[in-house]
Amino acid sequence: MGINQKEAIAALHRERMLTAAEELFQQKGFEATTIDDISKASGYSRRTLYAYFVNKEDFLRQIVRKGLAQLDGALEAALRRETFEERYFAACEAVLRYLRDCPQSAKQVRQVQPEKLDGGDRTVQEILTLGQQINGRLSEMIRQGQKEGSVRETLHPERCVVVLWSALSGWNDTLQNQGAFLAERFHLSQSEFQREALEQLLSSLRKEKTPE
Repeated sequence: MGINQKEAIAALHRERMLTAAEELFQQKGFEATTIDDISKASGYSRRTLYAYFVNKEDFLRQIVRKGLAQLDGALEAALRRETFEERYFAACEAVLRYLRDCPQSAKQVRQVQPEKLDGGDRTVQEILTLGQQINGRLSEMIRQGQKEGSVRETLHPERCVVVLWSALSGWNDTLQNQGAFLAERFHLSQSEFQREALEQLLSSLRKEKTPE
């Protein structure tokens, strides 16, 4: 068996363990979940779990890193779109997909205080790097929009990204808690309602057209 095949099998085992841990953290909460719970849910012995992960906290760090890596890849693809509007909608949808599909990663990111993190931990360093890279991609999206004349020049790109994250996080919470009710009330599908919300947010970024 070649080394690549061994690595692929190890990656598969690791992914199964992470998936089981993430589901348990979401269902029971991090504090209430034990290594024994993860062992039972994943079908791997405690000894095997410890061959891949240092402790329960390591599971959580890896879940955060994995979610951010997926988001970073999605944003990289989104920002290759041709126009600012296309990049904007693709980027927003990537962030909302991350918030929806990687709730444990997103929760930790929203609660984190970077100055309190163990900067000597390799995974923590990867998380911090990914976070900076993600915010950098979004900031560059705003700058590019300004260069193209689509976004107001008075907006500060980095501060704009903070507002964008806050707005998208709030919208995701609204969808999760009241999406079906609001869609029925306004006779819109959730995807149509989301598009309308993103268009309203986009209008706050647009450069005002000079009257002819």
